[in-house]
Amino acid sequence: MDFSTITLADLQGAGIGLTSDVFRIRNTNMVAKVPASFGPPAPFGPEVHEVEKRIYERVGKHPHILQYLGQSPAECAVLKGALLFEYHSQDVLRHCIHNLHRISPRYNQLPRQVASALAHVHSRGVVHCDLGLHNILLTDSGDVVLCDFAGSILDGSRPFVAHGDRYADPLRRSKELAQRDDVFALGTVMYEIACGKLLFEGLEDWEIHERLAKREFPDLSGIPTLLRDVIEKCWTEPEYTAKDALADLDAKASPPAIGVAVASGVLFLAMAAWKLGGRGRL
Repeated sequence: MDFSTITLADLQGAGIGLTSDVFRIRNTNMVAKVPASFGPPAPFGPEVHEVEKRIYERVGKHPHILQYLGQSPAECAVLKGALLFEYHSQDVLRHCIHNLHRISPRYNQLPRQVASALAHVHSRGVVHCDLGLHNILLTDSGDVVLCDFAGSILDGSRPFVAHGDRYADPLRRSKELAQRDDVFALGTVMYEIACGKLLFEGLEDWEIHERLAKREFPDLSGIPTLLRDVIEKCWTEPEYTAKDALADLDAKASPPAIGVAVASGVLFLAMAAWKLGGRGRL
């Protein structure tokens, strides 16, 4: 498209955040992310957007990470080098979590999709630092994409954000954010998707912090065993990674071991022989 012809009238407000304003560009399938222009000055400058740009370039394309389309060209005075992304008409999961099981035909696949995105991000030397339902978009197909790396860590850079109380481990002794912090948050995200509600919904932040500090996690008995085990590991095992979580979730789809398959075949033949009057003899 010809960016030089874009005017303010072509921009529709799509979101306002701590670091950025997001606009949809009319008659396109793109949104533009520019430094925040309203409210008091942010405690950080253009460095945040430069790091986010480098993160998206490093991460590359992934089916469950918001697709980065590059920067608006210099001749586009209105957008001033904005970061461009694909547009999704649906909302972030935070705003549709209670109805997610009804509006997403891929509902059961969403925990794995988030784990896949996070494992990929971590493999590229990135720590998200603010993983949560507020930074996961629902697509028109019912899938999810991880977004918003403004303030994230790239190769040890300084973070400008941190996980909220529902997604942070109060017992983490290190003051420096690391991939382990994202993994704890992943456990909470998976719980919220599986249960269709926020972790400790209705409680104040200090109450949530206190319960997590005491390791008073919510009841997981209603969640399928495989996913329940992954959530527990995310919350409690210091060495557990997003890659581990993805591998555990994928284990369900793996073919049975040869020994198991052979044993099952022998049992089937034995039952068939018995039914045919063979009295159990093969």
